[in-house]
Amino acid sequence: MSKERQVSKLIDSKIGKIDVIWNLTQECPWHCNICTVSAKPINSLRGSHELNLEGKRRVLAQLASGNFEVDFSGGDPLYREEDLLIIKEATKILPKDLISISTTGARFDEKRLEICKEVGSVEFTLDTLPGIENPARPQGYTESSIRGILKCVEGGVKTRAVTPLFPLTMRKEKPAISLSFSLRMWLPGMGITKILSSR
Repeated sequence: MSKERQVSKLIDSKIGKIDVIWNLTQECPWHCNICTVSAKPINSLRGSHELNLEGKRRVLAQLASGNFEVDFSGGDPLYREEDLLIIKEATKILPKDLISISTTGARFDEKRLEICKEVGSVEFTLDTLPGIENPARPQGYTESSIRGILKCVEGGVKTRAVTPLFPLTMRKEKPAISLSFSLRMWLPGMGITKILSSR
């Protein structure tokens, strides 16, 4: 066994799995003012610095040979057909519980649901209740996430919601009740298994 492999095995035994958030693409159908990955409009990145399909396959092979849990994120990793192929390939070479997907729910159809059934969990960002406008998100964003959440829950997929902490989610909607708290009260009734707050 090579020295490099011995060191790798020692690290693996001491720290366990390493979580990797892989932004498969920066492309996203939404244009959110609070985007943390500087997502770009659909079809705006062709021929850019983004990896092509073969480049993504090489990264996937490297992740599969290591001690990693992989969260496919973006942009929206379920939007482009090429990225769906990569996630499908991941489900064939990585254990289900080592794969998760963070998505916006856009274009969420039966094909995407079937892919989600093959991973450990699917995560949606939801920072407003239905009917409450969020000036940081485009119109329809919340409804898209909710549709995706409902399809995943109905399909038996372990589903999580993330609520970013920023002024809208923390302001008082009613005395002593923030929107973030309201979401935490509302989401479990939808079948959400885990609620995360991020900043």
